Amino acid sequence: MKQIGEGSGRKVFDLENGFVLKQWYTEWGRQQNINEIKVYNSICNQYKKYLAVSKIFQDDNILMEKVVPIDEQTFKTKIEDKNFYRNLISYLSQDMKLNGDITNYSSWGLSQKGQYVLLDYGYTHKLYNDFMWEYTREPKYLDSNYIEW
Repeated sequence: MKQIGEGSGRKVFDLENGFVLKQWYTEWGRQQNINEIKVYNSICNQYKKYLAVSKIFQDDNILMEKVVPIDEQTFKTKIEDKNFYRNLISYLSQDMKLNGDITNYSSWGLSQKGQYVLLDYGYTHKLYNDFMWEYTREPKYLDSNYIEW
């Protein structure tokens, strides 16, 4: 098991079997994992195939399908310019209450089936606001689209 990534509250380990483990190390990371599972399990079927497959593992950690990260240029040409992906991002941000991180190329990858998928989708508006306020105490960083789950 080799660490291949780290975010604000989670570390990602390659299990070398087609899956990664998203292991939380802060309460924010645990909440991201919980939200990711909620989103994956409740998203409508029309969009589900555009999310990397996630399953709860143990202690609120996640097993996720391993995807190949994409670069910014690929994102711009393959994803950002397509109407469908704009609709998907709109749906995820409005209906599923996800934060703007889902528009970053680093949140996307290429699945084992050759589908562009979102690989990081656990950050809600509420969690972002709570996290930013806790660490900065700066109102300017608060997400004005804050809506609770």
